[in-house]
Amino acid sequence: MAISSTAVIAESANIGAPTNIGAHTNIGTAANIGAHTNIGARTTIGQGANIVDGANIVRGSLIEEGAIIGEGANIGRASNIWERANIGAEANIGAEANIGAEANIGAEANIGAHTSIGASTSIGPYTLIGAHTNIGPGANIGADAIIGENGSLGAGATIGEGTNIGEGTNIGAAVEIGADVSIGPGASLGTASIIGPHTNIGENVSLGESTSIGPHTIIVRGSIIEEGAIIDEGAIIGRGSLIEAGAIIGRGAIIGAGSSIKAGSSIKAGSVLNAAQG
Repeated sequence: MAISSTAVIAESANIGAPTNIGAHTNIGTAANIGAHTNIGARTTIGQGANIVDGANIVRGSLIEEGAIIGEGANIGRASNIWERANIGAEANIGAEANIGAEANIGAEANIGAHTSIGASTSIGPYTLIGAHTNIGPGANIGADAIIGENGSLGAGATIGEGTNIGEGTNIGAAVEIGADVSIGPGASLGTASIIGPHTNIGENVSLGESTSIGPHTIIVRGSIIEEGAIIDEGAIIGRGSLIEAGAIIGRGAIIGAGSSIKAGSSIKAGSVLNAAQG
């Protein structure tokens, strides 16, 4: 066991062997450091924190009071893990990431560098969150999901299992996205929108607030769906189309590329419209 002479360790802390604790590290009262753990220099471990066997915490990180770092997890340089956050076994937290209080990061999840995870957020196992992404408080992200870098997810939003969200996508607060959805890079989803499972939303698509997109729907790149519009199950919206506020597109309808559907219009189920007809 290697413990730097400049480390400060509370008498009631429990340090397993063998463990490596770097210079100028501070370990608080009743903290528990498991065996085969590596704590980098200038790291702070708060009161009652639990660092399970085999974890690696790189220099300059802050592990706050009551946080749990699971077996074999990796915490990158200068990251902050706030009060009572739970980092699952073999999860990887990138450098300078920020994990909010009472957040839960599932086993083998991967959180990119400079990413912020809000308080009380839940991220499922095997999920990947790209670098420089901001996840708001109270969000819920299912297992095996992917959220690309430089994106954002608003407070209280829900992402279903296996969903893939491209880089630079911005998702508003309280949005609900079902399982196995694909959302292209640069898309924008307004507050309180609902996206059904197995839906495909293309690159640079814009959805207004409170839009509803049914399951198995396809919205092709560059389309705009304004606030309150409803796209029913299995519909297809062609590239660059405009669906104005409050319009309703019926089940299985096909709207051709470049179409414009006027506000409040209702397109019957199974209809096929080209741009001229729209």
